[in-house]
Amino acid sequence: MPSAPARSDDPAWAHGQVVVGAKNSSICVHYSKRINGGGITRLKYHFAGIKGQVEACKKVPPDVKWKMKQLIEDLTMEKEKRKRLRIDIGNSQSLSNDEVEEGDSANPTLSDIGGTIFLKSVDTSGLRKDKETLLKMFDEVVKEVGQKNIVQFVSDNEFAFKAVGKALQQRPSFSKQKEVTRGLLSTITRLVPDCDTQDVISGQLEEYKKATGDFGMPLAIRQREKLNPGNNIMFF
Repeated sequence: MPSAPARSDDPAWAHGQVVVGAKNSSICVHYSKRINGGGITRLKYHFAGIKGQVEACKKVPPDVKWKMKQLIEDLTMEKEKRKRLRIDIGNSQSLSNDEVEEGDSANPTLSDIGGTIFLKSVDTSGLRKDKETLLKMFDEVVKEVGQKNIVQFVSDNEFAFKAVGKALQQRPSFSKQKEVTRGLLSTITRLVPDCDTQDVISGQLEEYKKATGDFGMPLAIRQREKLNPGNNIMFF
């Protein structure tokens, strides 16, 4: 007869049991309901009564339900914290130049105070590992993570990776390079003499930066990646 698998110290296990022989399945001790898959996290959703995840427990005590909601909120806050990341450009392990040339994949990773988190692996078989190719690849990662969430670029010592990191860091940014904003406002003042029109453009710049108003529409957000800011603002 198989023995019961070991449980973690998660407080939610005080109200659930592990199903022997069934991976990540549990049983609610209050409702005697079996929760298939998802492990302890899905069991918490069952107790907390969060819709769309799993059927809510009909017999869970109010204090237990409240505690489970708190645990889920803590988990959500932890995930939000991980949005403040720095992206490691290069392989997750320290590679020599020869290993970089002979390798078949590049591994963008995300790092926070708690350590490095693997993001995804990109098959680079047959691809030239030059600046242009790598820049395009890592630019897609930057878009996925969000430029505002990137704190620091760390690259492998191999020349192409260092060049990519430098190119990404040198891109103009409204939020990180104030001279870009000052230069833009100066240009608007020279090209658009009318003060009322200047005020309208200034308001649109704020909407553009925060992706609100017309600039929050799906089409406008997609065009942010294809049009330069000037053309994007004129279009919308």
